Amino acid sequence: MAKILVVDEEPMIHEVVEAALEDQAHEVVGCVDTASALAAAEEPIDLLLLHRGLPEDRCLELVARCRRAGDPAIVLLSSQENLESERNKLRLGAGEILYKPIDPVVLRGVVERQLSRNQARLEVPKSPRLLVVDDDPLVKAAVVDILEDNGFEVVAAPSAHRALELLAERPIEIVLTDVMMQGLSGIDLLASLPSVAPNTRAVVMTGYASKDLAVQALRRGASDLLEKPLTPDLVLRAVERTWRLQRYELDNMRLLGELRRINQELLLAKEAAEAASRAKSDFLATISHEVRTPLNGVLGCLDLLEGTPLDNSQEQFLAGAQKSGRALLSMLTDVLDYVSVQGSAPVPDLDPVDPGALVTACVEKARPRVAEAGLELALEVGESVPEEVVLDSRRVERVLDNLLDNARKFTRSGGIGVRLEGGEGQIRIVVHDTGEGMAPEQREAIFQPFYQVDGGPTRQVGGTGLGLALCRSLVRAMGGEIEVSSEPGRGSEFVVTLPVRPRPSEPSEAEGPITVPAEESARAPRALLADDDASNTFVLEKMLDRLGFEVVKAENGQQALDQFGGGPFDLVLLDYQMPVLDGPATAIRLRQLEREAGWPPSLLVAVTGFGLEEHEEKCRESGFDRFLTKPLRFARLQELTAEQRGRSRASNG
Repeated sequence: MAKILVVDEEPMIHEVVEAALEDQAHEVVGCVDTASALAAAEEPIDLLLLHRGLPEDRCLELVARCRRAGDPAIVLLSSQENLESERNKLRLGAGEILYKPIDPVVLRGVVERQLSRNQARLEVPKSPRLLVVDDDPLVKAAVVDILEDNGFEVVAAPSAHRALELLAERPIEIVLTDVMMQGLSGIDLLASLPSVAPNTRAVVMTGYASKDLAVQALRRGASDLLEKPLTPDLVLRAVERTWRLQRYELDNMRLLGELRRINQELLLAKEAAEAASRAKSDFLATISHEVRTPLNGVLGCLDLLEGTPLDNSQEQFLAGAQKSGRALLSMLTDVLDYVSVQGSAPVPDLDPVDPGALVTACVEKARPRVAEAGLELALEVGESVPEEVVLDSRRVERVLDNLLDNARKFTRSGGIGVRLEGGEGQIRIVVHDTGEGMAPEQREAIFQPFYQVDGGPTRQVGGTGLGLALCRSLVRAMGGEIEVSSEPGRGSEFVVTLPVRPRPSEPSEAEGPITVPAEESARAPRALLADDDASNTFVLEKMLDRLGFEVVKAENGQQALDQFGGGPFDLVLLDYQMPVLDGPATAIRLRQLEREAGWPPSLLVAVTGFGLEEHEEKCRESGFDRFLTKPLRFARLQELTAEQRGRSRASNG
């Protein structure tokens, strides 16, 4: 893909160029004046289409600007086919002239030719191609003979004007030019080189050598100055010195062109990778929703079934189904959480929490499964642990859950110990086990995604191999670090170190209460349930009924708003993806209705099959209090109920 700059005061010309090249992957930038073109030329371009009707000095300035940024091919746009156009072509160093009205077929051919020629200029020849310019036939022939006898490719010109024509027609690395000639002088030729042949070096030959002439020639860009009469040794040494300098510059130009090409390829690859990442995220979000939604129905019905009379066989069947459902949910959660963390650095969701209570709750949650494996589970909370700090409790819980699950899987006998320690601005969570341990080469590998310690078709431990990789990603996202020490046959110890902050001071009583107390009624708590999936609605309604709620149902966000207008609710459960109006949009409107009516805020909960970071962030911004991924278990709904009742008491107390 090439970048083409079109500079013409007629906007229609830009449209013609874009239309003629629309099926090619070129970037066309149109400018109607040289001021905007000079700004565009700050970045390297590959081809300049320039109308000479613009002021000459500004055109020369634009060409020089383009040459400083790179080595573009130049095509002159002209309305008249005459000698002046040819002179302008030489003056500006254009490769071709494109006459108006522009024929799209001719334009495509010119663009292809010039871009190909521009690429050829990047090739550095083994030996320089030389141009000898002198109006004295004898001197010119003598210099040509010297150079040809030493194997150089040489062309000759009797005047500076003819030399400019030759420079526009073919690549030439070094020009050896006389100073005093009829018409344009050698100094004039030097002045034209930057626009006509910017990659060409010049050696000045003169019979009138002086300090002033040497200074003038060097200021105009000459690389060397030779005083006549010329000898083979003088000429060859000047060419050798100039070629060394020119080859260095050409090598740099070639490398610059290669770097631009690589950068362009990297840019395209980056764009493709970003598109693939977006597609992956969209795919995972869809899979998450489509799998979690029916899984919510399965596990929810199993939870409801658990509360009914069952015989021994049915209880065993139920336990097996629940165990398999939990394993499927754990695997899905690991995959989606890991992808979410890898996709973008998650922003910690900080809140004040008692670290001892948090770790204790995690340990107690894991205790039944650890006991089922025949293992002991011990917890020690150090005296230096602060009572309340600010940290990301949800991610800490996720990390500790994974570490405990990992320890349980790889411990055959003995037990697991958890120790919580406090320090200066940090806490340390230590999980150690009496398992089989690891070899040194395994200790780093276990944090790689999908790594299995006992991988292979006969492995004894299940799982995705993402648990520890996810732990490291989450811990680092919180500004902490995780380390492991282990030896074969002597167990393993994982140490998580996390920075914490003390809780900010509470507002003074003078600042007033946050909410306005309301009279507590004797009515049953009201819950609004909005979900377009009938099975999920059925399960959640039965759970809420069992918890004593009066349930009002809606199939989409708009119906939820209509129901909400009839009076406040204590608990609102909204699905993320619903027809007519989705969960986040509905939440924004609900919060607005609460403020307008002066109602106390309901406990607003997003219940969704989408489990990625971006969905949670959007829900927080929309006013949700909690973000819960399906399947929503009965125990979690009980916790929400307790939280809602606690809020109601606080509001009415």
